[in-house]
Amino acid sequence: MSVWVAAALTGSQLLWPRATRTAMGGLTAPAGADALQLACAALADKATEGE
Repeated sequence: MSVWVAAALTGSQLLWPRATRTAMGGLTAPAGADALQLACAALADKATEGE
């Protein structure tokens, strides 16, 4: 599935660069939030490891 998504984004980047950039920016924000949440959970686990 990821190959098809990457191909679609690459093709749309060539055809509609402004709209694709906007859509990709909208997809980047939740991905960043997920990464920060995973990092926070890992730090919380490490902090409460000795308890």
